[in-house]
Amino acid sequence: GISTVYTPNGPHNIDIIFTHGLGGGSRKTWAQDPCDYSTFWPGEWLPHEEGFQDARIHTFGYNANFHLDPTTYAIIDFGRELISSLWSSELRFGEASFHKKNPLTREDSCLR
Repeated sequence: GISTVYTPNGPHNIDIIFTHGLGGGSRKTWAQDPCDYSTFWPGEWLPHEEGFQDARIHTFGYNANFHLDPTTYAIIDFGRELISSLWSSELRFGEASFHKKNPLTREDSCLR
C-alpha cells in the first residue's frame, strides 16, 4: 500500500510516489541499509534538496516476490492496486491528481 514518508510543515505543492520494481521493496529499494532510516533517501535526504521542500513524499509497496509464492496476480494487478490505493486514500490523491496546483508524480525502480 501507500506509506507517507515525508510531509512538509506547510501546504504541499506536489505528491511524489516511489514505486519499487520486481524483487524490490518500499524500503529496501530506496535505502542503503533498509534497517537504518537515515539511509532512506526519499524521506531523509530528498526533502532537503532544492525544489523538494514542499513535496509530500510516499512509497507504494506490493508483493514484489510473487514469483516465489504461487499467486494469480499479474503485473497489471499491481497497477490496479496502486490506482485503487490512490483513489481510496485519505490523502485525497483522486482530487489532487487532476489539479495543476497539486500534480501527482511517481518514481519507478526497474529491478533491485
